[in-house]
Amino acid sequence: MVELHRDALVTEAQRRTGLIDFDSDSFLEPLGLLVEGVNSRGRDKAAYRERLREQYIRLLCNRLKITDHLRQHPEISAAPLDVPVIVMGMPRTGTTLVSHLLGCDNRWRSLLNWEAVDSVPPPTSATLRTDPRCVEKNIALRQVYEQLPTAPPHWEWADGPTECVFLHAQDFKALSLDALAAYRPYADYLSDCDMQSAYEFEKKALRVLQSHAPGRWALKMPSHALHFRAALKAFPDARFVWTHRNPVKALASLGTTIAAGHMAGLGEIDRDYIRDV
Repeated sequence: MVELHRDALVTEAQRRTGLIDFDSDSFLEPLGLLVEGVNSRGRDKAAYRERLREQYIRLLCNRLKITDHLRQHPEISAAPLDVPVIVMGMPRTGTTLVSHLLGCDNRWRSLLNWEAVDSVPPPTSATLRTDPRCVEKNIALRQVYEQLPTAPPHWEWADGPTECVFLHAQDFKALSLDALAAYRPYADYLSDCDMQSAYEFEKKALRVLQSHAPGRWALKMPSHALHFRAALKAFPDARFVWTHRNPVKALASLGTTIAAGHMAGLGEIDRDYIRDV
């Protein structure tokens, strides 16, 4: 069995990018917990471990690139960050719909799916949806989508609005990572950890992304509601839009969504884990 090792993931990301500096070690503890969870899944999960290995390395690579870009362009770190609207609430209550509606209004700057995880070089306003990285990812997503037996409960195209969770994932403090790993110690860590470092990294990433594609950010992530004090500290001038839906229906839909994440990661549904979350 080929196990994952936290330090080996870090080294591989540094090798691929040719960069060393992560700007802080805040991600190391949660990454270590995720590695424990992946390795605990047994000998028949080689494909699962490899998928998550690649995901973790890509997240580390993007963090390295953002940190290096800020080092080369220190003026970006001092730029004002205008975040007047943040959509949050229980998952499956319409946060995606609201973020897409806001994204239709050119007065707002949405965080797009592709740029959240492939941020350097940052796009320009003219190339937000035509950048070759965006086009290439959309082609790959189309191929995946056409092979799905049914429409997934949540889907994002590369050129559409996405969630802050994919920036927080680069600090390895994100519910999206929990949905794929299904590891109780990591879930417990997320419920109690200090999220300040994740929000600080988010602000760094947003400053990089707005450097050639400025605008007033309209952000979205259901789990801002779980970390509201940290979100408010990071974005004190934001107006938070809280979506609502019948909680019974929302919870059932959330279970289905987590199950889809398990299938994508584990290749099977861990019903006991979903029930206990």
